[in-house]
Amino acid sequence: PPTEQLLFHLSDTYVKPIMMNNRIEKIPEPKYTPDELPFPAHSLATINSLSQKELEGFLTQVYRAIGGHTKIIDKYNSLIYFQTLCCDTQAANLFINSSLMTLFIKMVHNPTHPPNLKVQLCMAMGLLVRHATFINSDLSNSGFIDACVSVLQDPNGKDRKVKRRCAACLGELLFYIATQSAEDRA
Repeated sequence: PPTEQLLFHLSDTYVKPIMMNNRIEKIPEPKYTPDELPFPAHSLATINSLSQKELEGFLTQVYRAIGGHTKIIDKYNSLIYFQTLCCDTQAANLFINSSLMTLFIKMVHNPTHPPNLKVQLCMAMGLLVRHATFINSDLSNSGFIDACVSVLQDPNGKDRKVKRRCAACLGELLFYIATQSAEDRA
């Protein structure tokens, strides 16, 4: 075959995700303990079949588990469970436009939270951005970009994993913004 065909392949034109991309880094799949969650560990199919009232109740429980006065290990466990729900477009569209995303932004920006928790927060946010097909313009007023840039610029933030996950999260958001038409952004 000609040299051009050896150097260039059609798959090179496909957009590849930043979050959870094994070509960038090997990320061990985090495990959560369902019995230690303060809410039922619903499957994605169950979540998608809940009534509006049931869904709101469930998301309130998740919000309280992650944002409330709970132990860091319990927040971590809840976040890892939550990440399993973020890879579905319908769920991602719902979650990213909810108060959960605002909570994650505030938490990742909080200097008192430990690095492992921030890594999981960035993972959840990045997965939501990656899988969402609609992000409400309210997110631009939530401080999302400012929080990510703040984490990346933090001179005291010596944990590289947090910065890498945050950069990947920001990259997913910038890609989403860049691919929106002017009508979508209006």
